[in-house]
Amino acid sequence: MYALDDVNGKAGTARVTLLFCFLAALCEGVDVQAAGVAAAGLAREFSPTPGQLGAFFSASNLGLLLGAIVGGRLADRLGRKAVVLASMVSFGVFSLLTSLAWSLESLSWARALTGIGLGGAMPNLIALVVEASAATNRNRSIATTYIGFPIGGTLASLVMFVMGAEHWRRIFMFGGIAPLLIALLMARFMPRSAATDLAARDPVSCRPGAFRGLFGPGLWSRTILVWAGFLLIVLTLHLLINWLPLLLQARGLGLGHAALSQAAFNVGGAAVAWVVGHFLDTRWRRLTIVVSVVGL
Repeated sequence: MYALDDVNGKAGTARVTLLFCFLAALCEGVDVQAAGVAAAGLAREFSPTPGQLGAFFSASNLGLLLGAIVGGRLADRLGRKAVVLASMVSFGVFSLLTSLAWSLESLSWARALTGIGLGGAMPNLIALVVEASAATNRNRSIATTYIGFPIGGTLASLVMFVMGAEHWRRIFMFGGIAPLLIALLMARFMPRSAATDLAARDPVSCRPGAFRGLFGPGLWSRTILVWAGFLLIVLTLHLLINWLPLLLQARGLGLGHAALSQAAFNVGGAAVAWVVGHFLDTRWRRLTIVVSVVGL
């Protein structure tokens, strides 16, 4: 009986963790998509050159890179929950500050700082899901959490569709308030990760060095292939997230139709991610990855 209670308690803890990780990924999706769907409105206000728009879009990606590097290292020492909370508060606050920007330069700086918080959150969300999930359905759990990201992008597109381009600042306000509210709930109700707490107390014995863990014997070729795959997929993803609304409007579509097209892009991503997650827990996982990349 006690064993059954323990199993049920762990399952309940895992469900709570997965729910909050999904909500955090949803908030991240809103913030990442915000720049693309707001681009038409801010372009009317600031009249940027294509180069200035490119710098604006790239600023958050630079922040994402820095945030992922720093956030991963801090999580091994402070615990993943603490770093996820700090990251969410960070990108929530800087997204709110983005809504107050007075120039393209201030917008770019605000997006770079927002990106640091975004970069610190997502890798640790995935790690929390891995630690909380059973081995038999781990990939499904990761996929279920990850689809919060495109669903958040869909919400951002629909919000902009309803409000109109002239209210582009509101999308950053929405993207700032939501993670702050979720962070408050996470701080109160989401359990800490026992595995991460152990690593934080004894980091030397619980984890290998980062370089050895990536480029040790038999690992370097797989690491290079995974990096290359992520590079190409994320390159395509961010090109579409950032530039698709503007490109569609340049071809004659109205803002509403461009926003709905962007929402459809995200809905498709969420649906396929959920399906792929199920196949990754079967013997078809390699074929699933190949088909997905070729389809993209």
